Amino acid sequence: MKRAILIIVMILIISCGQGKEQRNLATVEIEPFELTVTKFDFSLAYGIAYRITHKDLHIIFRGELEGEKDTTLFESLLKKSESLKNMSNIEFGKLKDRYFNPCIADGSQINVRFQKGKTKKSVYLSNYYQEDIGEIIDFVNQVVPNKYQIDYDKKWLEKRLKECILIE
Repeated sequence: MKRAILIIVMILIISCGQGKEQRNLATVEIEPFELTVTKFDFSLAYGIAYRITHKDLHIIFRGELEGEKDTTLFESLLKKSESLKNMSNIEFGKLKDRYFNPCIADGSQINVRFQKGKTKKSVYLSNYYQEDIGEIIDFVNQVVPNKYQIDYDKKWLEKRLKECILIE
């Protein structure tokens, strides 16, 4: 009997704690921002843009051939979360304009544009893993269907960069 009461009390404590966390997220203030992560496939002349704001996410096909129109592939409203707050707080001004692995000419080509208030920044990544961008892409991959996930393999990219540095 004491064991059953103890279990019930523990469940109530855990439940109340989770409710408090959800209430805290509901009151979290996220400064408005817009992020666009574009993954390019130059060989096929298109890009897939992932537009993220403090409220929603849109995936847009951007054909690079003459006459092609942008097409929305996916849309989703976003709930307030620590991940969104963290994205809003990334200090993009401290990031370089370009990160690249000089030993790989093709492969992963990603451009990230950020705007918050009057601050604008664009960062280009060519076969390079950058931690802040990696967190953004991890967030996107948790929200979108599998077929729209962005391939941004930290281990593979870091291994290739290390191999490149060893060659030089």
